[in-house]
Amino acid sequence: MSGHLDVFAAIERATGVDPNTVRDERLRMYLFNGAAMVFTPPAWTRPKDIEEELEGIRADIRALKKRIQNADRFAMVLARREATRPNLEALEAEIEEAQGNHEVITQAADRYFLKERAITPDKYVDKAAITHLEEVEKCLVRPIEEAIEAAPKGRGRPKNNRAHAIASYAARSYLYLTGERPTFWNGTDNAFSILVDELFNVANIVADIRKPIEAAMSKLEQDEGI
Repeated sequence: MSGHLDVFAAIERATGVDPNTVRDERLRMYLFNGAAMVFTPPAWTRPKDIEEELEGIRADIRALKKRIQNADRFAMVLARREATRPNLEALEAEIEEAQGNHEVITQAADRYFLKERAITPDKYVDKAAITHLEEVEKCLVRPIEEAIEAAPKGRGRPKNNRAHAIASYAARSYLYLTGERPTFWNGTDNAFSILVDELFNVANIVADIRKPIEAAMSKLEQDEGI
């Protein structure tokens, strides 16, 4: 929690508001999540490799889905039976334990057939596997998009995405807590620029604050219409 405390202390010095006292739940969540982002190291050092790996996994999933769908039908019937074998084994154990008690055996059989009838076609082991694979393939799209966004663009020195994200967090926090648009003049310190500088220190970022601040303020103008 010390990381949050460092971030919140810097925000309070700049805005005069302790983030811990904020009552609006959405704003509190934004402040806490943003603080975690400040002191959390970047997840990827080679985002292009991550993108390629995840795209490869999605391609493998599509290929595996096709193989399951095209598998021998009788083999799939046997696989479905195998998936429900524990239910049958449980019934056999109950019958043996009942020692000929017809009522107990009937109740056990009723429970077994109830379970079997509950297995609708979409719950067959092969169908369920395909559904789960489709979910995984779908859920991988977002991290791929993040990896693409994190990858360096064009020639020259790559953009420091973390520095820009932290400056954006500082700008929004300043606006939301003070109701005032953050301002910045290169070479002149004010409460907002000092906040960005302090958050960079917490994040162990060595970068000039000007470009990240300018980008953050530009985005704030576009998103908030100020």
